[in-house]
Amino acid sequence: MGIRDFLWDYPIGVSSFVRRFSLLFVILAGAVIALLFITTLMESIGGHQAKLLFRNTLRYGVVGQFVAINPIEVGASEPEQVLAKLLYNSLIANDGSGRFYPELAETWGISPDGKEYTFYLRKGVKWHDGYEFTAKDVATTFELMKSGDTETTFGSLAKEVEVSVQGLYKVAFTLKQVNATFLELLLTPILPDHLYANLSYSRVVELGDSISSVGTGPYRLDRQDGQVLILKANQQYFKGTAKIPEIVIEVFPTYSLAEKAFLGGEVHAISPIEVRDISRLERVAKTSSRVVIQPIVEANNTRMLLFNVQKASTYLGKNLVIRQAVMKSIDREQLVSLFPGSELAFGPLSKTSL
Repeated sequence: MGIRDFLWDYPIGVSSFVRRFSLLFVILAGAVIALLFITTLMESIGGHQAKLLFRNTLRYGVVGQFVAINPIEVGASEPEQVLAKLLYNSLIANDGSGRFYPELAETWGISPDGKEYTFYLRKGVKWHDGYEFTAKDVATTFELMKSGDTETTFGSLAKEVEVSVQGLYKVAFTLKQVNATFLELLLTPILPDHLYANLSYSRVVELGDSISSVGTGPYRLDRQDGQVLILKANQQYFKGTAKIPEIVIEVFPTYSLAEKAFLGGEVHAISPIEVRDISRLERVAKTSSRVVIQPIVEANNTRMLLFNVQKASTYLGKNLVIRQAVMKSIDREQLVSLFPGSELAFGPLSKTSL
C-alpha cells in the first residue's frame, strides 16, 4: 500500500456575514457549496422577524448558470443545487454530522442481511399542484434514474437496486449486494409519478423544464425570467409554511458581479465565496458593528493526497524521503483554519461514519 497523507476531514463550513440593517448574507464555503443555508435561516428566525427583516422577500444571488430545474438532471452548479433544495424533498436527509433523519419517509428498517430497506412514508404530503405524495412517486423517481444510467447522479448505483411498492405509503428497496453507501442514494429528490410515469430519462431531457418544477418542498416556482427565478412559499408544506414568503434567486455569471451586487445592497446573500476572500470579509466584519459572523456546519467531506508507488521507477516511488517531505510541508492546521467547523483527519473515514 502506498504512503498516504490524509490531509483533512472537514464538515462543509458555511459562515454568514450579516449586516444587521440591510441583512446581507454571504455564504462562505470555498470550493464546496452550501445547500442548507436558506432552510437553516428560515428555521432560525421567527416568521414575524423574517417578514420585517426581508420585507417579505429574500433576494439570493448565486454564481453559475441554470441548465435544468429538474433535479434528476441537476449537476454540480450552485444555482441548480440551491433550487433543488427549495423545490423538492428526498426520502431522508443528512443532519450534517453524517447521520440521516426522516424527510418524506417517516421511518425505515433494514433487513438482517443488509440487503433490503423498507420505508414507511409520511401521509398527507401534497405536491405543489395538489396531488398526494405516495409510494408510486418514489418508485417512478428511481426507475427514471435507472433509465438515465450514468447520465444521472446515481444512475449506475440505482440499476443495482429493485424498487417495489408495497402499499400506498410503503416502499422497499432490494440490493443485489450489501452497499454501505446506499443511504446516500436516497438523498435524491423525489419526483411526482403523475407527471413522470412511463417517461424515460431521454424523454424528460427532451421535454425540458416544462414538467419539472412541481415538488413537495418549502417553495414552489412562481415564474422564471431568464436567470432570475421567483419562488413563493408552499402553503401546504408538510413542515409548515416557510417564514419568508418569497425568495428571488438571481444567477450571476461571475463571482465579481455577484459580490458587486451584494456590496451594493442589490441582493441579501451570495454563494459560493472564494476561500481567498475569507480573510478580507472577516476584516470587514471586525470593522463594522453591524456585521455578525454565523458559522453553520453542513456535511462531511474528506480530502486525501495519495502517492502512486506501484511503479518503483517513478521519482516519488523511489524516494521515501521525498514523499515524507511533501507530507510534512503541508500545513494541515492552516488548512483546517480556513474551513469553520473542520478538524484534522487521521484516516480515510470520517469519525461520524464509525
